[in-house]
Amino acid sequence: TSADPRVVDLYHLQQQQQQQSQQQQTQDTGDNLVSSNNNAPSESIAKQWFDLLQDRPGFHYLSKTKSGQSYELKPTLSNIAGVVQQLLFGSSDKVSVDSSKSQTSPMEHLAQAWNAHHEERGSTVPKLVIKSWKSSHRPALSDEMVHHEFATLYLEGATSGIELKLDSAHAIATVSHFQRR
Repeated sequence: TSADPRVVDLYHLQQQQQQQSQQQQTQDTGDNLVSSNNNAPSESIAKQWFDLLQDRPGFHYLSKTKSGQSYELKPTLSNIAGVVQQLLFGSSDKVSVDSSKSQTSPMEHLAQAWNAHHEERGSTVPKLVIKSWKSSHRPALSDEMVHHEFATLYLEGATSGIELKLDSAHAIATVSHFQRR
């Protein structure tokens, strides 16, 4: 199986937009700055991503459109890992939405799928390294336990990566960039 062709199209569209933006910046020097609004292509890409990610079967969402389509993916590691694997490899068979049934985390399944995909094709793409964990605590002056899921993702040998912090009870997902040492 292979990536959803719409993901590949969006990737190329974003690359073109980024190149055009860089070319525009190199042409605009001194007092000759462009004041026009170049957000239209970005809004178009955002709309396409929204359409691509909504109402995927087998995943949990927070909201529904008036026509009944689910959108706004519930921020859990299993949801994110499953959707990413489905978009990149055309399948999320190895990623269980109910991670409580497996000893291997959904994010570890994603890393295994990524690495196996590239090894099978003899690719020189670095291995994907993912570490995931859960944390629970009770805030001061509260009887409610707060549960968070975390994951760090980076390519082997890279000097930076991203960290996910998810709070599904409050529908909060935070993504941050970090430097590896």
